[in-house]
Amino acid sequence: MANLITRVGWDARIAIARKKPPDAILKQLEAEMEELVSYMLFADEAPIQEPIAGVSTYAKTFAQRGPRDPQGRSLRDFDLRTRLFRYRLSYMIYNPAFDGLPNVVREQVYLRLYAILNGKDQSPKFAGLSRDERAAILAIVLATKRNLPLSWRSSAVQ
Repeated sequence: MANLITRVGWDARIAIARKKPPDAILKQLEAEMEELVSYMLFADEAPIQEPIAGVSTYAKTFAQRGPRDPQGRSLRDFDLRTRLFRYRLSYMIYNPAFDGLPNVVREQVYLRLYAILNGKDQSPKFAGLSRDERAAILAIVLATKRNLPLSWRSSAVQ
């Protein structure tokens, strides 16, 4: 995820430095931004065949580091039975590198995420996200992520 954020940000900054208009930047980076969104939502995640259990306290301490919504949910909560995380949106959405993406790119990524999470985008790539999981992820992000676009504030899952 860090590498994708870096690559998309770098390519966007080069396009901006070359004085490309925003529409041209979005067209140029469309595939990269879609790859980033897919990765953020674990769209190609391989299922876990058997539950994972460890002897360290890593899973507990990792989860404790994340912000929690009023219901106690976090994007850092592990599942470790059928998939890696309970809520399939990367906790890297809180990372300063994500927030540091050029505005034109970050806003487009937010638009894509929102369309998927609120149910307007029903493409097969994201069919593994149930309506309830989409709603939970959206609620967690709304409660825990600063500086979301205003469009996210009028959220309603379809």
